[in-house]
Amino acid sequence: MGLVPLSANKKAVGCKWEAGVDFHETFSLVFKPTTIRVVLTLAMKLGWPLRQLDINNAFLNGDPSEEIYMAPRAWFSKLGEFLLMSQFVLAKSDGLLFIRNTEGVCLYVLMYVDDLIVTGNHQRIIDEFVTTLDTKFSLKDLGPLSYFLGIEVLPTTKGLFLSQQNYVCDLLKKAKMDQAKGSPTLMVTSTTLSQHVGSAVENTSDYRSIVGALQYVVITRPDIVFAINRVCQFMHEPLDQHFNAVKRILRYLRNTMDYGLHFTRANSLDLVGYSGADWGTDVDDRRSITGFCVFLGGNPIAWGSNKQQVVSRSTAKVEYRGLAHTVSEVVWLESLLFELHVLPSRKAEVWYDNSGAVVVSANP
Repeated sequence: MGLVPLSANKKAVGCKWEAGVDFHETFSLVFKPTTIRVVLTLAMKLGWPLRQLDINNAFLNGDPSEEIYMAPRAWFSKLGEFLLMSQFVLAKSDGLLFIRNTEGVCLYVLMYVDDLIVTGNHQRIIDEFVTTLDTKFSLKDLGPLSYFLGIEVLPTTKGLFLSQQNYVCDLLKKAKMDQAKGSPTLMVTSTTLSQHVGSAVENTSDYRSIVGALQYVVITRPDIVFAINRVCQFMHEPLDQHFNAVKRILRYLRNTMDYGLHFTRANSLDLVGYSGADWGTDVDDRRSITGFCVFLGGNPIAWGSNKQQVVSRSTAKVEYRGLAHTVSEVVWLESLLFELHVLPSRKAEVWYDNSGAVVVSANP
């Protein structure tokens, strides 16, 4: 291997690059977690097989048009070109979902860098697609979907069980909490987190690293989403009470490592959403917290908890803003289902419990 001199106007450390100076575009091969949950729910409902593929040396398959050192975009363009020539269509709702629907034969391909999930309503068509793909790109056929991006996928008598038990175990070891006593609850209600109460921690990078890893656990654990949102708000300057809250979450995860998502074979594919919000409970800026969860055929597929961007002056405004966020998520899901050629049997429903927001919604 030879050494190549770096030109004077280039920086060797990528984290010091400046947008518009050292680079002009960024690219990330990451699909939305909600998309994979929707596809898994549809596969369970329709009885479709789930196949997992791994492309060997994916980035070497790209055709870069300039001298570059990492080429995820070139690889995506190469695979995308092949799929489009194979009569697939790139979904507008998620840029890493490819759909083919010809003469009643459906085929979905989800892409995450060099990992692919393939499902469809005809086993022979899936086999033919895998064979054709293997002639174009060297790949490993991993068989039925079982482990994907740190998520275990276990078949059950009623559907699929999604778990991140191994990921949580590794995280507990990294945080040196694998021998800690488990906790039955996530948070202590008597303690209010604030950016002004507590003392500074010695190593703030540990806090950011652990909390960042916890955000990935939310993919299969909607029960922790509110607690994770709270501790994420102190990433810039964490204090000891914030670290104690993180440790409480880790102890809860240690006590509930076998928890996960169980996708069952739904009788219908109706969309039902639930929205809620508090009012100004953040003691630092009095902004409110929104929470939502959306179900498809009884299976939870989308959820979230986030602080609202403005201070609201009434519970009605808080709930209405939270409702608007939930409805936006439902509309996006309807668009995704439409592209997947799936039509719910009835219109989507969104439930919330504030009479003022009900009145405003009826006459916005």
